[in-house]
Amino acid sequence: MENVSNVDEMLLINKRQKLYYEDIKDGNLVNKGNFLTQLWRKARRSQQAFRTEIKVNEYIYSLHNEWLGDLRNKAVLDLGCYDGNHLSLSIAQKAKYYLGIDLSEPATEILANKLRNQNIKNAYAKAVDFLSAEFQQEYKGKFDVIYAHSVLHHFKYFDDLLLKCHSILKEDGYIISLDPLQTNNTMNFIRYLYRPFQSDKDWEYPFKKESLAQIKKYFKIENVQGMMGKTKLAIPLFFINKKLGLKVAGKFFNHDKAYANNEGKALYDCLQITMKLKRIPF
Repeated sequence: MENVSNVDEMLLINKRQKLYYEDIKDGNLVNKGNFLTQLWRKARRSQQAFRTEIKVNEYIYSLHNEWLGDLRNKAVLDLGCYDGNHLSLSIAQKAKYYLGIDLSEPATEILANKLRNQNIKNAYAKAVDFLSAEFQQEYKGKFDVIYAHSVLHHFKYFDDLLLKCHSILKEDGYIISLDPLQTNNTMNFIRYLYRPFQSDKDWEYPFKKESLAQIKKYFKIENVQGMMGKTKLAIPLFFINKKLGLKVAGKFFNHDKAYANNEGKALYDCLQITMKLKRIPF
């Protein structure tokens, strides 16, 4: 059964999260939060050149497109879309019905303008809290797909979130997700030291092994792929010697693609996890 008090607490957290992101100027998160939050964010951004060179994100989006499949007769919820993620417009163009939702009103208005400018029919964006009773009642059992790009880990009580996702999906519905993974011992220790000083800690809960166990109560994990497992070891070398770093990273990336696609050590060493989750009927 759903614990209402947990949902109420997350609704209050989401109000703070809404204010946090709506205060961002020009979409620039770098200067948002305290010194350690900024430092952590800049450290993650410094990986982007490395990830871009070895095409990590390209591989993730190719998986997502494959897992999404034919959307011509499907209703898709783009959960936590902000002003549009990498696949938002593509999904909207392919789907029978598309709804992008986020807490931020300015961000969703930007996405709404993009949809109008592209003249995409039956595609909408609006600011709403996914957990709200009004949203859940209006859209119960309405969606074939939830696309959750870096979203599911923002909820403190994961079990309650999963039940909400389960409720708004049709019987054969599924979720495509991408989230940070905190099952590597080194990252566990680093996050343990950093978390007390983290400005956005109230809505940052990277997945743990327990998260996967919770998922299995409501969804079958049809596909899973870990990212930045062995590959992350090549980052220092990349900044010292780019050519050699890329050569090593390529080999390590192929290792992650081959072995971090099921539950086990290779997956748990990764920093990121993407999944296709098929709804289990109750």
